[in-house]
Parts: sequence; C-alpha cells; structure tokens
Amino acid sequence: SVTLTATEGVTPAAAEVTLSNNTSANWTSSVTYQGATTGWLTLTPTSAATQGAQLLTLDASALSTPGTYTATAQITAGNRTLNIPVTYNVTPNLSFNQSPSVGLTATSGQPALPNPTNLAINAATATTFTTSVSYGVGASNWLNVTGSAAPGVLVVRPTTVALAPGFYEATVTLTPNGLGTPVT
Repeated sequence: SVTLTATEGVTPAAAEVTLSNNTSANWTSSVTYQGATTGWLTLTPTSAATQGAQLLTLDASALSTPGTYTATAQITAGNRTLNIPVTYNVTPNLSFNQSPSVGLTATSGQPALPNPTNLAINAATATTFTTSVSYGVGASNWLNVTGSAAPGVLVVRPTTVALAPGFYEATVTLTPNGLGTPVT
C-alpha cells in the first residue's frame, strides 16, 4: 500500500513503487477511486513494454478539503493483476498545539477577571485568520478572543465576572483569510 500526506492546498511528495514484470505482456495501469472525489491520482508511466523492474510514480494533486481519500492503482499484465491501495491524507493548514478546550473559572463577585489562557496555533503555511465566537444558552458577549496570525498565539479571556452562577459555553472559530478550512 502507498500513503500520501499533505496539508490542504499543497501538493504532496510523489511516491514510487518498483514493479517487476515477469510476463511477456505489456502492462497497463488504471485508477479506481473510492468516494466522491476523483481525479487526484496520476500514475506515470501509464503503460510499459519493459520486462523486469519498472518504476511507477504515484502523484497526487493538491486538494483543498481536509480528509482521507482512497483509491486503488491497478496494474495489469496479460492475465495478471496487481492492486495497490492508495491512501491520501489531507490535513488542515490551521491546528491547535494542544486540545483547544479551555476551562475558565470565576467566583461570583470576585473583583478581578480570571487570567487569560494562551493557545498555540500551528500553520503548515503561515496565514492570517479572523475569529468569531458563538455562545451557548444563558449569556453572550462574556468572552474576548485575540490573535490573527498563525503560527502564533490565540488569547482567550473572559470580559466579565458579573454572570449569574452557572456553566456557560462558547465556541471560537478561526477562519483563514484565503485558502483554508475553519477550525474550532
């Protein structure tokens, strides 16, 4: 099997497989895709008359949606067939260095805000992003998030301690400017 890995929007390094044709027949190749995304895998050469060792190069194109893509490269020589499973892992450009879950605790009536939490943000390719906050039930506008470039730091801090006792949730989304998939 062959595994290719790249960040969204980036072309991965090619993989090479050495084939051994012990038949007198020429060989040909084809690709069968599993899933809706097709056309991302190219085999070179697509056929050969050479007996003995032959180098087959597997190239994947850059994809802009993170996920795992699979295909089968099929090599046929006469009545012999070789199936080579191919997995292509596309990762998001933006990611958190640690779990992005943050717990902030305050006591009703405390005079000072809790300390901010700093989250390291990684980027395979440097990028800028915008942030948005969506609030769960009960309260809104109690969280401030700063940071706009990755790699970098996202600072998460509460803006008030004047909330009624309870548990409050918010989801922070980072949306890359240009190419990239938002992360929460």
